[in-house]
Amino acid sequence: MSLENQGQKKERKREIYLDILRIVAIFLIIIIHVSAQNWYVKQTNIFSFEWNIFNIYMSLSQSGTAIFVMISGALFLSSNYSIEKIYKVKILRIIIAFIFWALIYTLLFHKHSTLKDFIVNFSKGEYHLWFLYMIMGLYILVPFFKKIVENEFLM
Repeated sequence: MSLENQGQKKERKREIYLDILRIVAIFLIIIIHVSAQNWYVKQTNIFSFEWNIFNIYMSLSQSGTAIFVMISGALFLSSNYSIEKIYKVKILRIIIAFIFWALIYTLLFHKHSTLKDFIVNFSKGEYHLWFLYMIMGLYILVPFFKKIVENEFLM
């Protein structure tokens, strides 16, 4: 092996269909956030035409999150990540991201009369951070899912 190749990682073949799915999922998530903003903030009458349009957009775009979860599953289950790397690198990144954003939201958007209020608001995180709890749980389960998938293909 030459010196040039020693520092390089083995590149995975890029799956174009996953990139297309990511673009679709991003678009759907943007639609969710835009329509939810109008749906909740405007306090639109539920019998109005406007509310029905927001509701249709919200309903049609809910699959965006599921698409991201499936992409993560496809990439993790087809990769050779060690359990150690998943737990020490991937999950640690999610924990750091959660701590950072939960702290920002807690400090900026919540009023705290006691330390207990602060801790409760921080540990719950803002409503849209639910995704980090869910993806962390899936990452924890990846080694078990991987064994199931490997055993299924051996049968």
